[in-house]
Amino acid sequence: MAEVSLGSFNLHMGRGAGGHDAPFYDVVAAAKEVDTDVLVLQEAFVPDGEPGQPALIADALDYAIASSYAIARAAVSDQVRLCGRSGDAGEGTWEVAVLTRLPVLAADVVTIGPQLPRDPARRAVVRATVDADGVALPIAGTHLPLLKDPVWRLVPELRAALPPTDGPGVFAGDMNMWGWAVERLAPRGWRRAVRGRTFPSHRPHSQTDHVLVTPPVRILEAEVVPQVMSDHRPVRVRLGL
Repeated sequence: MAEVSLGSFNLHMGRGAGGHDAPFYDVVAAAKEVDTDVLVLQEAFVPDGEPGQPALIADALDYAIASSYAIARAAVSDQVRLCGRSGDAGEGTWEVAVLTRLPVLAADVVTIGPQLPRDPARRAVVRATVDADGVALPIAGTHLPLLKDPVWRLVPELRAALPPTDGPGVFAGDMNMWGWAVERLAPRGWRRAVRGRTFPSHRPHSQTDHVLVTPPVRILEAEVVPQVMSDHRPVRVRLGL
């Protein structure tokens, strides 16, 4: 049986857990504590003209960036803030990405749904198929808007972007919703691999960060990583294929 480890981590653009004016933390050190074969990132900051946080993590920890997408313009100065969807303001981009230490067989990005009226980001699914000891494993990563927004408008295209449930597949990210809502969001057959509170990291009361898997995937280990650098705690799984 092939095995693969996968983590999902909302970086909060490198700001700490104390709010938007919290000190910056070391995103490389934080990602090193997760230490998985595949790492799905949300709220990664990429300054204009600079490598950005996914590249810093990849270079330091021997990952390749398989797939990434800038979902909004953003600025990190005195505060973390989004600058709207026009793309003509801010100091960089707010990104989702799939990083991997495994060979990449295929990768792409699928934008999903219409632009929601109160959402500054253009939502997408970043996809990568990796070679896990001879097994092709499709992975989909995303960062969804708050549940109070009309997320249901994204559902048809989101479901179409996920791997079919008759083969191995993983769906991971900051879903901004509780587990029962994620289970209704995904097509029938997907199941949650991790259960535990992830937000806010210093005193979590809710799980908004999830990993879901298809029926052929075995869940060998699953945990919320006890880390408080970002405002979200990372999640980590070890899967059997």
